[in-house]
Amino acid sequence: MLLSLLLCPDDIDVQTCIIYVFRINISAITGVTYKKPNIMTDITPAEKDGKYQFTISYSERELICEVEKEQDVLHVTIDKTLHSDFKINKDGSVEQTDGAPVPASTLDYIKKRVLG
Repeated sequence: MLLSLLLCPDDIDVQTCIIYVFRINISAITGVTYKKPNIMTDITPAEKDGKYQFTISYSERELICEVEKEQDVLHVTIDKTLHSDFKINKDGSVEQTDGAPVPASTLDYIKKRVLG
């Protein structure tokens, strides 16, 4: 299994790679082929899911920004006091769903850091 992990592409995170390798090994042992889950109930990590932390310039100060991406939602915390949630639309745009307002320039920077 370790060899399989080492052969995973660089653009796949370790957790996804472990799940993939586990499914391959189970399929090889049982002879049962893994089927992709229904998209409506898919809770496997989406691309770039995870926690991010970086510094942003906000209100003329350098503050810590923490972002947790889960599927199509960004949970943003700035300086451990300002909390906001954003929905990532299919076209790549982001709209705020909850929390304190975040300036467009700050949101653009967060999108660039997390979504690329």
